[in-house]
Amino acid sequence: AENPKLGIMIEVPSAIFSLDKILPLIDFASIGTNDLMQFFFAADRTNEKVSSVLSFYHPAFLKILNQIGGAFSSADKRLAVCGEMASEPKALPLLIGIGARELSASPRKIPELKKTIRKISAEKAGTFLKNCLLLDNPQDVENACAKFLSTLVN
Repeated sequence: AENPKLGIMIEVPSAIFSLDKILPLIDFASIGTNDLMQFFFAADRTNEKVSSVLSFYHPAFLKILNQIGGAFSSADKRLAVCGEMASEPKALPLLIGIGARELSASPRKIPELKKTIRKISAEKAGTFLKNCLLLDNPQDVENACAKFLSTLVN
């Protein structure tokens, strides 16, 4: 290819604070939610003693995802999400809300994800995300996601 597209994986918090320098150099990015969450919370997801503090529904984690999404939206660049969060149908309103339009998900989850995605408008997801950023804990966000999805027409 003469002009291959250049992209990055966002897996460490420091990359987020360098997006103003990185964005002009790339065409797209994917957020690696597993590693980003582990580094963001400074907790090993494989250690059972601390893994319970890790949640991609945590409002603080959503704020960092929203910051990434805002930067990519402003720069008119493609944003994807991979990792466990991308395979979780309940998290779709949050991911669509940050501006992610591509997912790298577990193949067995794809039919359910496609079915759910077709029901969610980007506008409603953006408003929903803003409301979730104001919630107090991961359980409240997860419950809000379940409620949001239950209101969608089949």
